[in-house]
Amino acid sequence: MNTRVRALCGLATILAAGAAFGVSAQTPIAPAISPGVRMAQKGKEKHPELRAALKALRNAKERLERAAHDYDGHRVKAIEHINEAISEVELAIASDKR
Repeated sequence: MNTRVRALCGLATILAAGAAFGVSAQTPIAPAISPGVRMAQKGKEKHPELRAALKALRNAKERLERAAHDYDGHRVKAIEHINEAISEVELAIASDKR
């Protein structure tokens, strides 16, 4: 499967899981401008968007793992998709040989 499609599927799963578990749009997963992004703006960090996405994915995974219910297997499936998305983002960061 195309890696972009897989990453988008993972993101869609996160958004759907957030809606299913009552995470509102007002509940921030990460600050609007994280310290890592600020560092990147000064030229000190590579791939601030990917690193911010990785942090958000890990945060979402942690929240799902702490959820009280299984929701007919959907929570576990969402965690699997998040694991795949994390892997893809890590591969994307590693693939840059600049």
